[in-house]
Amino acid sequence: AGPLEEIEFWRARCDDLSGISEQLDKPGVTHIVSVLELAKSSYVAPFRKLSKLIQDGSNQAQSNLKFLSILKQPCEELAEAEPAEIVKMLPNLLNLIRVIWVNSDHFNTRERITGLLRKISNEIIRRCSTKISLDEIFEGNVTVSVLGLNESIDCCASWKKTYAEISKMHLRLGADKR
Repeated sequence: AGPLEEIEFWRARCDDLSGISEQLDKPGVTHIVSVLELAKSSYVAPFRKLSKLIQDGSNQAQSNLKFLSILKQPCEELAEAEPAEIVKMLPNLLNLIRVIWVNSDHFNTRERITGLLRKISNEIIRRCSTKISLDEIFEGNVTVSVLGLNESIDCCASWKKTYAEISKMHLRLGADKR
C-alpha cells in the first residue's frame, strides 16, 4: 500500500468514529444513560469508558487526517510520476512528513512515521517498476530497458540521499524527541 491508502484509512476511520460518536451524543442515548445512572446500573461505567475511547479515537483520527491531508496532492503527483520526475518531488515530500512528525499530536511516533516512509518507498518502487519491462528485456530491447533501470536506480539513490539529508537536519534541529 502507498501513502494515499494511509490517508484514505484515516479518512474512513474518522468517518466511522465520528458517526458512532454522534450516535452516542443523541438525546435518546444520553437519556437512557442518565436513567441507568439513577438506577445505579453496573453497565454505566463500562459504557462511559467505551464512549470515552470512541471519542478519543475520533479526535485522534481527525487530527491524523488533518495532518496527512497535506500529503494528498504531492502523493497523487507521486503516484503518476516517472522516476526522473520523482527526484524533484522528494525534498518537499520529506519536509511535509517532517512537519507531521514535529507538529502532530498523534501521528508523531517513530512507528507511524516509519510506516508512512515505507509507504512512500513502496510507491517509489511501484513507479520505478513501471519503467522496467521484462518482456522488452527478453525480446532483446535492452537499450530502453537499461534506460529505465538507470532512471529507477537514480531515483532510488536520490530517495536514500534525500532521506539522509532531511533526517540529519531533523536531528540537528533537535526535533527527534520521540
